[in-house]
Amino acid sequence: AEDFGVADRGPFYDAVGCVRDVVQNHLLEIMTYLAMEPPSVTDPSALGLEKWRVLSATRTMDLADTVRGQYDGYQDVPGVAPDSTTETYFATRLFIDNWRWADVPFYLRSGKSLAVTAT
Repeated sequence: AEDFGVADRGPFYDAVGCVRDVVQNHLLEIMTYLAMEPPSVTDPSALGLEKWRVLSATRTMDLADTVRGQYDGYQDVPGVAPDSTTETYFATRLFIDNWRWADVPFYLRSGKSLAVTAT
């Protein structure tokens, strides 16, 4: 979460949005590291396998557990389409269907121009 907007990145951000800018790479990466089992050996392929297991066990996102939003004034940013529907905020609840994380929700949230910056 960030307390600032997209600044001079209007054209870039309007093309990708919050999900592609932060969620699909950074937040999912963090979730996989937190939820994976420790690899049995210290080599990159073992790490990749454990991350794949987490992602494979992650339920398909439920739209009822998902929120998209756009901060006031976003459409006034240079390079942003005046009728843009690009999300500047995204939140979802995910579940990983394995023995360790059964019925434990994982909340992923990211956004621009929020009340505070938090990581």
